[in-house]
Order: sequence, then structure tokens, then C-alpha cells
Amino acid sequence: KVVQILRIGRTGLYYHSLDGVQGGFWDKSKKQWLPAESSALPEIRQGILMAQKQRPHNLLTLPVSFGVER
Repeated sequence: KVVQILRIGRTGLYYHSLDGVQGGFWDKSKKQWLPAESSALPEIRQGILMAQKQRPHNLLTLPVSFGVER
């Protein structure tokens, strides 16, 4: 699977497949990738485009994992 990764500071790590069908985020507490809801896929894609400076900065609505850091 070929994906693009979006890292937002220490808050979140997301992926989006190049075909736009799949996406997900890293769950810190479970230490695994979880699939994102279909409503989050356009948000992840927008975040990737903003990081690549292809879109102006804007607010994103993304899932966040609040795992316990040790």
C-alpha cells in the first residue's frame, strides 16, 4: 500500500492512500494504525495539501488519539 503521511506536531499522525480510498491515524494507546471514517478522508487530504503548500492554511477536523506517554 502506497500512502502519504501527515504529521501534525505531537498531536497526530495520519495516512491517506494515493487513490484516496483509504486513510487512518495512529492510536498511541493501542500502538496501531486505525482506519479513519470516510468523513475524515477529505480532511486528511486537505492537511497533506496544506503541508505541501498547495492549499492555504485552514482548520482541520481530524480524529485525535490521547494515549498515555511513558
